[in-house]
Order: sequence, then C-alpha cells, then structure tokens
Amino acid sequence: MRLLIGPLAILAFIACNNQPSQKPPLRSKKSDFGFDNLKGQVESIESKTVNFDSTGKAKGDSTQSLGAYDKVGNIVKETTKDSSGETTINEVAYYVNGFIKEEKTTVNGMVQVRIVIDSFVNGQHTGAKIWDATGKQVGYCDVINNEYGQVTWGKTFYMNGKLQFAWESKFDGPLSIGGSSTDSAGNLVRQSTIKRNDKGDLAEDQYTSVEKGVTTITNLTYKYHNYDEKDNWTQQSTYKNGKLKSVTKRAITYYKD
Repeated sequence: MRLLIGPLAILAFIACNNQPSQKPPLRSKKSDFGFDNLKGQVESIESKTVNFDSTGKAKGDSTQSLGAYDKVGNIVKETTKDSSGETTINEVAYYVNGFIKEEKTTVNGMVQVRIVIDSFVNGQHTGAKIWDATGKQVGYCDVINNEYGQVTWGKTFYMNGKLQFAWESKFDGPLSIGGSSTDSAGNLVRQSTIKRNDKGDLAEDQYTSVEKGVTTITNLTYKYHNYDEKDNWTQQSTYKNGKLKSVTKRAITYYKD
C-alpha cells in the first residue's frame, strides 16, 4: 500500500504558489489505484509485514496497517502500528475534482506535519504550504503535476526562500517507474529505477543513495504468491540484494455493487 506522508510522498502532492488561480481545477484520475495497481472498487486493505534478518530468521518487528479508500478510489486514511506499539495515522482530504486538498500525519495522537494545497495554474495544483507539529509553517514547494495528480517534477524551499532539495518522478501512465532527488547544490541524493511484471505490480527496484560522498546501491526484487478474485496480490515477498527481507500478507475488502 502506498505510504502517504513520508520523505517522498509529501513531495508527490505539494507545491507553493501564494496566488491561487480562480480557474476551477481539472478532475484527476484515480491516482491511488495507479500507485497501488489496484483493480476493482477497493474499500479497505488490511496488511501485515514480517521482516527477516540476514540469516533468514523472522525478526520481532512486524508492522500492521489498515488503509481506507473512498468510492472513487482515493485513499483517505491509513493507520500503521509497529511492534513497539507506535501508531501512525495518515489522513487525506480532497477537493471535489479528486485532487488532494490537505494531508496530515499523527504519531500516537500528536500531529507531526500538515500540508495544505491551495493554489492552481491551468487547473493543476501548483501550491502548498507545510506546517510542523507546532502549527508553524516551515516550507513551501513548486511542482508540475500529471493528469493523475502525481508530481513529475518539484522543488522544496525553506521559508527564507533557500532551496532544500529538488526531485523528479517518472511514470508509465499512472504507474511509478522511478525517480530521483538532488540536494540544494544539485548533487544526487537518491535515485530509483523500477520494473514491473506483466500484471503491473512491482518486480524490481534498483535504489541508489548518496550520503557524505558514499554511494550505496540496493537491489530489491518482489515475488507474489497469491492473488484474490480481482487479481490484486494478497501475499508478497521482498528480497534485498538476493536475500529475503520481508513478507507481506494483505486482505482486501471491496465495496458492494
């Protein structure tokens, strides 16, 4: 399931422009179903992920999550609980056209970050403001969106106007096939190249990160063991550099016709 608010997910929906256009925004396509490659009218997804160590032994840090979708295919809430008991809730509100209006995350009941998208150009989102846990605005962004409401390019700035970082995302239709981000000096920080199987699900992800001049390349591969009647996967194994990293099982509930 797509994580909502995170280092890349925040940037996938935000930008700043303090002069909203009066032109009504265009209606987006079902971006969440594109991110997750979901089929059918999904109401909720309950999942559990078990992690494994380098020897292949299950670790005691499993994660459980429950995601809720509205009837037009937008994810509206995701609750995640880890083995320590920490609970993270991500919530999303939408404009009537289907584009995101506000997104926030709370951890154990405390708001961590809130994002409000409030401006448009040619019917597309181009502006958002970011607030921290104290309710103080801490940044803003500029972006370009595609017809699914997904960001293909963007920059994030501090309140003083200094560039924090920039990023670019690549898609095949609504499906993500990778992307990259650079720091304030234009140096590569992260890069991902994604391959998908014939069903459109993740098959491979080569992930490159650069920290203090050291480049690390991680190869993730995914295998699927079970699918439901709508052809959505219900069990997935993830391998990191050839070794089993995690197994995720999920139960999907659909709206009744």
